[in-house]
Amino acid sequence: KIKIIQMNYQYKKNKGMIFPEDIEIENLKSIIYFEYEALKEKGINNVKDLTNYEIPEIKRIISAISQKSKRKNKKNIASDLIRAIHIFGFLFKGEDGYDSQQEYLKRIKNVINTKVENDKANNNIIKELNNRKKQLFFYTRLQTEKPLPFRNQEEIDKELEEVTNNIIKIESNIISKK
Repeated sequence: KIKIIQMNYQYKKNKGMIFPEDIEIENLKSIIYFEYEALKEKGINNVKDLTNYEIPEIKRIISAISQKSKRKNKKNIASDLIRAIHIFGFLFKGEDGYDSQQEYLKRIKNVINTKVENDKANNNIIKELNNRKKQLFFYTRLQTEKPLPFRNQEEIDKELEEVTNNIIKIESNIISKK
């Protein structure tokens, strides 16, 4: 059952890292196939919501839900669910290491968010550099342009000034983003 869930989340492709909020309660249907809808009604939408409860609370909730279910074997539901969450590597509130695990996951998310922000910033700088390159090409072309009957030197000079100002703005943007 766990392997199916891991395959669904491309566990190996993600190098074994899945955040508890990424595992939706629907994907635990192989374990709690009659109970998952009742859990959603209680506001438990993912594994993170589930692990925010202590084990005795989970057992009580599942027991109450399973009384109304169509399932024949009702006594191992909570234990199977808790064991599955532990196999994923997550701890429940009140267990030794729960707080440190939450802190660790928070640090990982901060690192990931920082990397994403840095990648966005680098992409913006690359765009600005490409824009600068185009403006410099245009500037060079304008400098070599000769006045023609439909285009006088004043128009060319005005356009040169605009392109120069654009280049200055782009360069100041690039410098401020570094």
